[in-house]
This record gives sequence, C-alpha cells and structure tokens, in this order.
Amino acid sequence: MDNVQCRICSSSTQVSGEDVVQRAIENFRKADEGYGKRLEAAVQALRG
Repeated sequence: MDNVQCRICSSSTQVSGEDVVQRAIENFRKADEGYGKRLEAAVQALRG
C-alpha cells in the first residue's frame, strides 16, 4: 500500500456514512480500476 492509499484508508475510518466511503472508492475506480480495487480492499480491512 502506498502512502496516499494509507492516508485515504486511515481517513475513511472517521467517516460514519458508508455511502460516502463507497462513493469515494467508485471515483478512484473510475480514474484507475486497479487502484480503486486495492483501495476498497484496504478500506474494508480497516473498517471491518
């Protein structure tokens, strides 16, 4: 996981709305499918 991805994942734990987190992940996926998938996996691991 790169530094940016780490910061995004850490910040996502402070967001109470799951829909907000999913929307952000979708935006990253639209820009870069692979990065979005890796980000989603990392966020899910942190959020449980």
